[in-house]
Amino acid sequence: MKKIHTIQQQLATIIGAPFELANMNKEEIERYHWLNIDGNRYYFDAEQSLYLWLCDEINADSFQVFILRNKVINEQEIKLINLVIATMRQQEQGYESSFTQQSEEVKSKEFGYWLHEALAKQTYDLDIPQQYIWNEQLKGNLLPFLLHCEENFANTLSFNKLSKLLRSYFGKGTVLIPMDRDWLILLGNNIVSDLKEDNEEHTELSQDMLMGLCEGLYEVISTEWGGGGLYLTVHEGLIKPDRLLHTIYILKETIELGRATSIGVHLHFAWQLQLERLVYSISTSEKLAIKEIVGTNLEFFKDEETLTTLESFFQLDCNVSETAKRLYIHRNTLLYRLDKIKQETGLDVKSFRDAVLMQLGLLLYKLTKKS
Repeated sequence: MKKIHTIQQQLATIIGAPFELANMNKEEIERYHWLNIDGNRYYFDAEQSLYLWLCDEINADSFQVFILRNKVINEQEIKLINLVIATMRQQEQGYESSFTQQSEEVKSKEFGYWLHEALAKQTYDLDIPQQYIWNEQLKGNLLPFLLHCEENFANTLSFNKLSKLLRSYFGKGTVLIPMDRDWLILLGNNIVSDLKEDNEEHTELSQDMLMGLCEGLYEVISTEWGGGGLYLTVHEGLIKPDRLLHTIYILKETIELGRATSIGVHLHFAWQLQLERLVYSISTSEKLAIKEIVGTNLEFFKDEETLTTLESFFQLDCNVSETAKRLYIHRNTLLYRLDKIKQETGLDVKSFRDAVLMQLGLLLYKLTKKS
């Protein structure tokens, strides 16, 4: 194959380990028990950390094989390697339409793997390598969304189907990047400008507009796949490409905090989780100090009625009447519950100072789940 050495280097870059290119005869090939995955013949020996891919048949008795040694790779990486090799084979055989269809997915998965690895190493200030800036949208300002899938939901979404759905919702030019159990959705400045023009109420990228975009997108995705295992967030505004890694980190943290503190909610926004982020970031000694102030062990948070009462009370800005309506209880019943909390903790949540301390304690309990 003309491009086989280029693919060899490309695979080495993706996985971070060298790939050998070796010739094997038919007898050598038949020693291995090959698996057929994505149209590729593939072999692995977990004990020896040995992986083989049959990439080309030179003649009836001679074959070219990619070999990866002394490197343990995961299922996602194996799928990506298979996809790269399959695309290379189709292109060399002249299946241009098939290659065109799959090339976007290959590039996106490679970019997603690079982003995933950079985030795992906590390197948030890296420039995006030029090879990953294949799409014009990646060269300008970007509006990033992050869609997170629970583990039992991760294999449900497909790249092609989700790409098609995004194009129908936002228009052409949307960039979709798979990242393990996350999907990064990038809108270019031109798409954002069109969205502003179409929205009579919001000519700027306001929080209300961003929340509206998320609500609409989540409704479309959940209608297609069911939303029980999906969570969505969006950045507060457009960013430069060199801020992408740091922004993804913030988006991932936003979903993590939202899932921990707002059970059953599937849309989470950084500007609504400022106090949660503060509690999450404080040191262990400070967390212990807050627990001492609120009440040792915070046992009362484990009571569902107390937890629901406090959550509703804080969500409604400590308004007694509105909270009672939300909970479908008499106002006096709510006051009785709040007095009971005061007796147990010494904190009167009807006063501002004590309400702040109680909210901190509640967040601390949710974020640590330790008593």
